[in-house]
Amino acid sequence: MSRKEYTRNKVRTAFEFVRRIRNWPAAWGMKIRPRRGDLRFLTFRDGLNLMIREGTGDEAVMHELLFAGGYRRAFSCVRQTKDCAVLDLGANIGLFSLMAARVNPNVQIYAYEPGPENADVMQINLLANPALKNRIKLLRKGVSGLEGQAEWSFDADNPGASGLFHDGSRKLEVELISLGQALEEAGKREVFIKMDIEGSEYDVIRDTPESVWNHVNGLAFELHDDPKKIVTRDDFLARVEGLGFRVEEEDIISYFAHRR
Repeated sequence: MSRKEYTRNKVRTAFEFVRRIRNWPAAWGMKIRPRRGDLRFLTFRDGLNLMIREGTGDEAVMHELLFAGGYRRAFSCVRQTKDCAVLDLGANIGLFSLMAARVNPNVQIYAYEPGPENADVMQINLLANPALKNRIKLLRKGVSGLEGQAEWSFDADNPGASGLFHDGSRKLEVELISLGQALEEAGKREVFIKMDIEGSEYDVIRDTPESVWNHVNGLAFELHDDPKKIVTRDDFLARVEGLGFRVEEEDIISYFAHRR
């Protein structure tokens, strides 16, 4: 990035902070002098309240979803459904869940986040948004190919990148359930899935029977390289299309898939 581009982006970020965040001086202070891991509470002018961890990937998540329009098509899909359940797989600090709850007052969200540090911040964010929290159920489990126990690794610098296949500084045992079990939790209704599970998407696509996918109307997902080096990205996308979805690449978030 050139110095001119860097300056332009910095000015644009400052403008967005002032325009969107009520306590923008605190947000800007976090930007120019971050204290890694400290909690920063931001109040947005549209009523959203958000706790993030300074100097970590939380700020990038906030920028992607709130400023850059990430998951725009996913939110449009959720908005247009009358009776919809949303599975937020890899919920992190809960921003996607909060935004999905805002766009559709009838939606029920099941947010899966196995990492204790991430889930704790998400719980704070639910409490900070009382008008939304009753429609968001936080489940401190991971969704993968099969149920069981697995080692989950925490990345303090980029908590959103933590996962089963990450080499982070702290490791712990977490509970996993299958996608089929997650759909049973949501009940028999139209389901939209957001999936950002740091490589575990390959286990989900490998081990989930086709009949389970018939209950899924749409899917927004980030696609990583297969940690087990069994399936290529192209093979993964072909499998999704073979399940009856039309897959389209996105600008901010990897892919959006919807029923043909």
